[in-house]
Amino acid sequence: MCRAAAHLQRIVAELRHRSDIDLVHDHMEVLGPTMLAAMGADRPAVLHTLHWDLAKHRAFYRRFGNYDRFHVNGVSDAQLQRAPDGLRHHIRGHVHLATPLAHHATRRLAPAKNDHLVLVARINRRKGQHIAARLAQQFGWELVLAGPIGPFTTPEQLSADPNADRYADVRYLARNGCPAR
Repeated sequence: MCRAAAHLQRIVAELRHRSDIDLVHDHMEVLGPTMLAAMGADRPAVLHTLHWDLAKHRAFYRRFGNYDRFHVNGVSDAQLQRAPDGLRHHIRGHVHLATPLAHHATRRLAPAKNDHLVLVARINRRKGQHIAARLAQQFGWELVLAGPIGPFTTPEQLSADPNADRYADVRYLARNGCPAR
């Protein structure tokens, strides 16, 4: 949180003494909207992208005020359908977080695959890990989940948690793919 606050503090300082910025595109969960909305008329327009389940900060978004020149977009229509009323006034639409296929990907033969299933996503009840687990179990595949792990932001934090390795069939890898333990 400290790094995010320092980042936004620098942005606010820049915005206060520059007149050549027309739009701030923010991705900083609730900290970004809090600081940028608090600037009031002393800031350019804001587009805040919602990259998470809105239930994560339900109380904040439910009470989000009617701020001038403050817009939000989501990553799916389903996400925005669940937006609380306090946020709906600011919604401008959604942009899918899809990755385009490689050139001629549909015309190439698929590479041989091992018996595994990979899901790349934040661990969240709406991201489908439970479905991936059922499919992996049903077909006898190894399941590889790639994404942020709970409250851990460093391999050291993960190693310090006495419960992190309580399942013998779970391995945690650091960002470089090496075991975290």
